[in-house]
Amino acid sequence: MGVDKELLESTLKLIEENPNHWNQGDWHCGTSHCFAGFVELQIKKLPLDTTESLSDACITREMAREALGLSDLQADVLFSGVNKLEDLKEIVRFFVASSITDEDVNKNKYFAALSPALSINQIEQLSQDEDCDVRQSIASRDDLPIELASRLVKDSEWKVKEEILSRSNLPIKLVTRLAQDEDCVVRLAISHRSNLPIKLVTQLAQDEDCDVRAAIAERADLTAELVNQLAQDEDCEVRTMIALNSFFTKARRAFDRSRYI
Repeated sequence: MGVDKELLESTLKLIEENPNHWNQGDWHCGTSHCFAGFVELQIKKLPLDTTESLSDACITREMAREALGLSDLQADVLFSGVNKLEDLKEIVRFFVASSITDEDVNKNKYFAALSPALSINQIEQLSQDEDCDVRQSIASRDDLPIELASRLVKDSEWKVKEEILSRSNLPIKLVTRLAQDEDCVVRLAISHRSNLPIKLVTQLAQDEDCDVRAAIAERADLTAELVNQLAQDEDCEVRTMIALNSFFTKARRAFDRSRYI
């Protein structure tokens, strides 16, 4: 699902035509609404002066984000309470553009980094920007080449690394490489990923860092051999985690069996 350009533009137009009902600092406040609030009004086909049938902040945000086809980071930027009307116009322009000039990129790197229209060369350029917020935005992109993901996961700023590590679509080759990273925080993040090959789970169960081993001890996909190994770990936290894991696993199985009795 891509960005809904039509909904972005219609929302901006509605705000421009009804400035008295726009308040970017609050999702809904009386008959005033932020950008996300205006999206909700359109989805529910409600009049601008309504004060009923409106959602709370979290629901409004998520409803608008999904309807607009935005990533979490794109939504954070667009829905920010500090945005002025000129900011909204610029953000929407970047989000609906079919192409972005290098001049546009240099004029506003932060907004440009979130634009779906960036070329591969522009993505490469911004991935090396000195501003960590720009690099984080690049790291969040669905079209980020694997080579750049491999580089950005080594970034000096944790929030840039985190964007890479939280991706569900990391290639197994990169996951395998990161499971051997010298940074224990990176290995810890890998240990929390679902659908890890048993070979990597086994490797991380022997990690030198006890927090990594404790994270592995919490997994539901451990073999009996790994459970026994971790139950004898030198670190008490690891042993505690494996004991709790075993207890809840037995409880779940007992519950499942009881459903058919």
